[in-house]
Amino acid sequence: MICYKAADERFANTNRIIKEDMDNILKQPLDWIGFKDKYVLVTGGTGLVGSYCIWILLAIGANVIALVRNRDKAEKLFGNSVDYIVGDVSVPFECNKNLDYVIHAAGIISRISWKNTPVDVLEVNAMSTYYLLKNAVKNKVKKFLYISSNAVYGNSGNHNGILEENDYGYIDIQNVGSTYAMSKKFSETLCIDFTQQYGLDTAILRIPTIYGAMQGAESGNTIPQFIEDALSNKDITLQSDGSAMRANIYCADAVLAMFCVLLKGVSAKAYNAQSKNSFYSIIDTAKAIAEIASKYGYKISVKAKERDEFSKTSIIGLNDKLIIDLGYESQVSLKEGLERTIVQAMNKKGSVL
Repeated sequence: MICYKAADERFANTNRIIKEDMDNILKQPLDWIGFKDKYVLVTGGTGLVGSYCIWILLAIGANVIALVRNRDKAEKLFGNSVDYIVGDVSVPFECNKNLDYVIHAAGIISRISWKNTPVDVLEVNAMSTYYLLKNAVKNKVKKFLYISSNAVYGNSGNHNGILEENDYGYIDIQNVGSTYAMSKKFSETLCIDFTQQYGLDTAILRIPTIYGAMQGAESGNTIPQFIEDALSNKDITLQSDGSAMRANIYCADAVLAMFCVLLKGVSAKAYNAQSKNSFYSIIDTAKAIAEIASKYGYKISVKAKERDEFSKTSIIGLNDKLIIDLGYESQVSLKEGLERTIVQAMNKKGSVL
């Protein structure tokens, strides 16, 4: 039996969409009560998945320690319900709590940053993992969960494009655009190494393009950029023919997958996760956003480049059988998630969210 407060009290600083997401997550048959009174360190707490994760932990009675850069921003979301460590995740830090779990969700995901400040990306994404793992060993935590990305697969030789957890491909290490992928691969290797050398129980969750209520266009990812264009009554203009196929995951599904792997995942193992019915071409994703926006009075069109008849369609999907075997079941399809994200974006103006 799950013991938690009423939705309005649990998520007082959120709106209807986020409250519904939280309740849908907590309805899933996981051992939520096992987190009661446990101490959990979360990084990236003001980000998309980190904030959802903290709200869930507070709802089920966990003691949350959030490692954040901006305390004011964090307090607008969580008030004084959380213990804060203010600092940079890429440098050593001290935590005087006896931690039970660590959820490492911090990182630079902006494609703009990959190009303009690749050293910063490497420092934050890779060094943070090292220092957190060192701290986890010191605190003798029960489990360390690392949130990784399908970027680790690189240019896989799997020609059907549906990648299993061992389908690694080529990554050009002399291209600064590869910094993000390499930082994720290095961090995963660190997790495995700490399990091997120190016996630390680690688990890795790999997710594709993530989107949802608290993500802005500044991330440089396509879905939030398309949504911002649509809600600004600007046509969505693609820089390609839009035929590339991509897996996606709605933020609430990502958080559900996180807790599933944290509770049930095998040590030093990686798991793919994605949302149901989420494998769409970029142009069809853009058209779905335009169609949903039109329901709310926005009139836009989608423009793409002409397709080269000799070009091959890029396909990047994920085989998520391993995490499904753990009991993970996606709750939100792409079109459902897009509508929830668009409604939240329309309500966002003037809100702390």
